[in-house]
Amino acid sequence: AILAGITGAMFMIFRNSALIQEASKHKGDMTSMGRIALLRMEREVSQAFLSSQKSTRSGGQGDNYDDTFETIFLGEDTDPFDHLDFTSRSHRKLYRDSKECALTEIGYYEESDRETHHFKLMHREEERIDGEPTEGGEIMMLARGVKKLNFRYFDMEKNEWLDEWDTTGPDQLNRLPRAVEITMVIADNEGEEWTWHTKVEIQDLN
Repeated sequence: AILAGITGAMFMIFRNSALIQEASKHKGDMTSMGRIALLRMEREVSQAFLSSQKSTRSGGQGDNYDDTFETIFLGEDTDPFDHLDFTSRSHRKLYRDSKECALTEIGYYEESDRETHHFKLMHREEERIDGEPTEGGEIMMLARGVKKLNFRYFDMEKNEWLDEWDTTGPDQLNRLPRAVEITMVIADNEGEEWTWHTKVEIQDLN
């Protein structure tokens, strides 16, 4: 009976230790995922740029979207998950001799995450800027279990933070925000939440 009691106690100790280690690893994975996603968004948003709002490529006829070059910055307030599409100088070449440049189209949006019952943070990148800067490109997941993603944009002319930004509209025509505020909340199935908050200054407002 004593031996059985000792064996049972040891089993409980090992089981609790395994659960603690698993919980610690889970927390580490969630925080690492959120931090990496935020760092990527910071880098890409900080290098947002605008040129002539719409122009024809050299030698192009201008009759199709592949012959045009349009730069934008479109932030849509869709609580709890905002959308953002913009052109950026943040593309990184993976191969030295590849026909790529730093200019790229970036988009952030959500998809349902059945595993966590929240959202997946999806990342869209088109390596070649064309006449449809909100479409096309490669899709990848930056984070899962995202409960909230919120962007706000600082308008220097109004000296205030705005919930939306549209460089094709009359209020912010051909203008980038001075800075972008990013708030992201990730949650797991147990209800534990992790929050990241940062403000990113856009480097080039020309």
